[in-house]
Amino acid sequence: MQIEAKVYNALLDAVSNARKESRKMTPRETQAMLKDLKIEGKELVHSKALQMVNNQLWYNVNALHKLKKKGRRVRKLRYKKAMKVILQPVRFQSSGR
Repeated sequence: MQIEAKVYNALLDAVSNARKESRKMTPRETQAMLKDLKIEGKELVHSKALQMVNNQLWYNVNALHKLKKKGRRVRKLRYKKAMKVILQPVRFQSSGR
């Protein structure tokens, strides 16, 4: 779970820095960052789990955007100490039948 939190925080940091520079970042760009993170950290072995972390980040960003659109007061996303639960179970592809 610590690995997912580390990846989530790295992606969130990249998105936050892009916003400070008045530049928009897309889910596809953060998806491409996963490849670089995987090369840096040898413990990041399951790409499917990393993709789920990326999806979770963008789900959270979109939820904040919708709340702001409705007139709610929203703040920024927080960094994670440890990922609690990924909403959907991770299913790994098997090569055989």
